[in-house]
Order: sequence, then structure tokens, then C-alpha cells
Amino acid sequence: MNIANTILRSLHLLEKTYTDWQYRGIRYATARLLEKTIERLDRVQTVAIVEDDRAIIGINRSWSNDYGIAIEGWLLSKQEPLQNVKICIGDRCVSISHWHRRRDVSILYPQYCQDDRCGFVVYIPRLSQHQVEFRFASGDRSFSKTVSFPGSQPLPPANTDRVGGLFEEFCQLVNDRHLHVLEIGSRIVGDNSQSRRSLFPNAASYTGFDYYPDDNTDVVGDAHQLSKYFGDRQFDAIFSLSVLEHLAMP
Repeated sequence: MNIANTILRSLHLLEKTYTDWQYRGIRYATARLLEKTIERLDRVQTVAIVEDDRAIIGINRSWSNDYGIAIEGWLLSKQEPLQNVKICIGDRCVSISHWHRRRDVSILYPQYCQDDRCGFVVYIPRLSQHQVEFRFASGDRSFSKTVSFPGSQPLPPANTDRVGGLFEEFCQLVNDRHLHVLEIGSRIVGDNSQSRRSLFPNAASYTGFDYYPDDNTDVVGDAHQLSKYFGDRQFDAIFSLSVLEHLAMP
């Protein structure tokens, strides 16, 4: 690992530099600090890392359903800065339009990380294909049969009658025009709450924003200070349901 090599070089330099007994305490304290750094970095959850002479890709986690998959990770270039980065599943591609800070990655790979904005979260809409096998017996013989079928389509928006179908029209518009959509208040709260990410299978991107983290929330922060978390990033459509009553300044 790159960080291990860096630590070994640092310890070797300390051993050559400080030879008198009065500096042994400094050497010991520095070594302990470096050991704690390794322990902290080892806790970074990465389920997959792919590296070649051009780039390093790390995947931290993913979650999916029949009509889309979300991926969180980071990407570093070993050569020139990367441009027009897209993540594709088959013929469905989504551009990474926003990069967030990953200080943990910049510590691991300081030689490639000039800017620690190398993290991403994307949602790729796609309808999955399933293949299941039925196994059964008849008398003293066993049989099996394989069945292939497409995943289920997203459920229609719930409780749209109370808003006169306006939210349903909003979802249709976002999907038809492939817009980048932001939901303020995306956290799933209680048994009667469900993710609305699946309502936008054809959106260019869906970003969930909430004050508290969960699997459906991409960005955690205070809705009163949205520009603090998104900078110059722009969205084509923004919606929020049952949130205004929780705001100090709606």
C-alpha cells in the first residue's frame, strides 16, 4: 500500500536524523502517530479497487433495485486531469457532474491527489433482467426449469390525489426531459415512508439531500445553506415533500 511505503520512508528518515538519546522521545511519538494514521485509514470502507498505469478507481458501496443502481466511490488520475467522466451499465450512461471532497483518499494517494475533490455518488437508471431456476420433484425424478423476466417498473407516485396530480406531472416531466433532480428531505422515516428515487428512472441524475444520513441520502447538510454543499452545481428540478414544517426559515 502506498501509505505504508510512505510511513516506512518517514521512519527511516527519523532513524538517520535523530541519533542522540535526547531525541528518542520524538522518534517514538512520531512512530506512534504514524501507526494511528494507518489504523484510521484501514477503516475506510472500500469494497473494490481497480488500478492501472492511468487511473485508480475505488468503490465504497452500492445499492440497487429493479430499475436502478447507485454507486459511491472515488476516482484518481495518474496522468492528466480526467474529463467527461461517465459511468455506464450497458448502453445507459450517467456523467459525474459533481465531485465531493475525499480527504481520506488524498492521504492514501498524495502523489496523485492534487485536489481532494475526487469522490462521487451517481445513480444509473436501468431495468434489470432476472433469471431464476425452479427445482421440483415428481415421483422419484427431479426436474428444473429456468425462467427469465424483466424487473418490475417503478411504482406510481403515492398520495398524489391530495395535490391534484401535480407531483405526478412533475415526475413525468423530469423523466421525459431527462433532468437533474434534487430532493430536499430524502431520508426514509418510519414504515410509511419510502424512497422516491425510483420515481425518476429516466432522470439524468437524482440527488437526495437531508439533515440526517441514510441509504437514500447522497448529501447530508442544512437545507438553509444549500449553496454551502453544492457550490456552483445546478439542478433542473427540485422538490420537497413534508419538509417545510421542519424548517426554521421556510
